Amino acid sequence: MENIQRVLAEFGSNYHDIIKMNAYYVGAHPDDLHRNLNIRSSCFTAWPGLASTGIPLNNLAYPGMFTEFESIAMIDENSAEHQAQVSAGLC
Repeated sequence: MENIQRVLAEFGSNYHDIIKMNAYYVGAHPDDLHRNLNIRSSCFTAWPGLASTGIPLNNLAYPGMFTEFESIAMIDENSAEHQAQVSAGLC
């Protein structure tokens, strides 16, 4: 989740701008799903929450990797943060 936060910050954004998240996780047991949800829920506290999908898999790209998140965020192009980044040539 730190990587997602870092990328969002580069665009003057944060977790609250995420509208959809896919979570790919290892395992098919309900405990595996709950472990994934605990990670995700620790970052998203606003209600209502974002749309999300959990996809259980046998394994991920790297040994020992448990969860991978894919996110879609909507950024207000009129926000001061976004305009500052456009002016600086970052967007």
